[in-house]
Amino acid sequence: MSNKEKIFRISIIFIAVLCSYSHGQTISVHQEQAKLFRAKSQLQTVIPQNEVIPKAKSAKSTSMIFGYLPDWGYPYTKSYLRYDILTHIAVFDFQIDSIGTIVNPLNWPWTDVISLSHQNDVKVILCATNFSAASIHALMTKAAYKQNFFANLKTIILANNLDGVNIDFEGLNTEDQGSALNTFMSDLSIYLKAIKPAAEISFAGPGITSTYYDLTGLANACDYIFIMAYSYYGGWSTTTGACAPLTGGYYNVTNTVNEQYGVITSAQPQKLILGLPYYGLQWNTSTNLEHGAVRKFITYTVYADDIVNAKTAGIKWCADQQASWYVTNADTGYTQTWFDSDTSLGLKFALAKSKNFGGVGIWALGYDRDKVELWNKLYQMFYQSNVVDDGQKISDKSFILYQNYPNPFNPNTSLSFRLSNTAPVSLIVYDMLGREVSILVNGIYSAGLHTVNFNGETFGSGIYTAVLKSEDSKNTIKMILLK
Repeated sequence: MSNKEKIFRISIIFIAVLCSYSHGQTISVHQEQAKLFRAKSQLQTVIPQNEVIPKAKSAKSTSMIFGYLPDWGYPYTKSYLRYDILTHIAVFDFQIDSIGTIVNPLNWPWTDVISLSHQNDVKVILCATNFSAASIHALMTKAAYKQNFFANLKTIILANNLDGVNIDFEGLNTEDQGSALNTFMSDLSIYLKAIKPAAEISFAGPGITSTYYDLTGLANACDYIFIMAYSYYGGWSTTTGACAPLTGGYYNVTNTVNEQYGVITSAQPQKLILGLPYYGLQWNTSTNLEHGAVRKFITYTVYADDIVNAKTAGIKWCADQQASWYVTNADTGYTQTWFDSDTSLGLKFALAKSKNFGGVGIWALGYDRDKVELWNKLYQMFYQSNVVDDGQKISDKSFILYQNYPNPFNPNTSLSFRLSNTAPVSLIVYDMLGREVSILVNGIYSAGLHTVNFNGETFGSGIYTAVLKSEDSKNTIKMILLK
């Protein structure tokens, strides 16, 4: 081989390696966060268990709102879950080895969550994980191992009245991404549906696929694909950027929807769930400018912390990626944190709706803790019929007052209203006798969504009425203060 040929081959290898890092993470973000957040959590408390209640039927959104609930957050996260908005909760995670043995999540069984979910017509899905290419290959290609896994799944699903399984196998060998994967998912579907016909079988697919995937075959082999449309930037990045950029560069969420999964987006969009991040990325940088050069990756963050810190530091908007971020001074250089806000998530929710996707997904439930704005955005986008496209327009009313949350409440609750035009408005709370108890809003407000808080600490239990008024219209809701 000549020196020129050697140089050419080395160059090709270098470019291939470079591309593999520029396109996304080489280790699963689910796996990385499991290691990070489990290490930080104290989950040794024994959780009281209750009898599992069979699933009841009630009205739900026509779109799926699918959220992963990690075991490291289960003890405290469960109190923040909005069962009235969610349609699916995926229990993360049941770890699978190469021979089909299953390790349960921490504090399992979560019978309190299962019971509350089924009371509210929310399906509970078992999330099965494996992040080793060699282990996945053995499990999918050796019949005895596969059947052992299926049998173990059956036992857990029937014992806990679960509603299906989500397969989160990441880092597959290229030879396993096509027919091997599709055959495995098809066999799993046939096996479980013979036992429980309504069981839902789904796969967690990468945001950036390879040509080895047969996505049409995969969509046909299961009920739906959860697209992990995040981790476009991460610990490997040389510049800062959004975890899930809507636009900008080549690889972004829009590209994932239109190109990576384009064949399914066009033919079977109802089989796609657009999974989005409730976590952020934090780097030490040499500059306070967006897309600054990275000195080192610091950590993953969560929305509940990011929104508070961003308001203190000054929230910024990246126009090319349509994402939120903020910057603070550090001992050396700066700290840049990029995260998704209700505004940036709303744009991506709108993209999923515009493509008639089966729904949207959340990684991960609990990362917003007690913050309500992301729940409000989901409710407005998927439960309010008068909200169209990105939620910035109102088709049949000049303004609307949404139901407060939580309700019943003690002592605080949030009220949100949306205006289509700048207008003078008032928002007043009255007691059961019609007496005015609090003026929450009284002035000229711009078009868009506004959220205010009502504190009932000094008032007695009972039904209160909130009235949103403009010059010629009025919206009213009932609220319950329960002490």
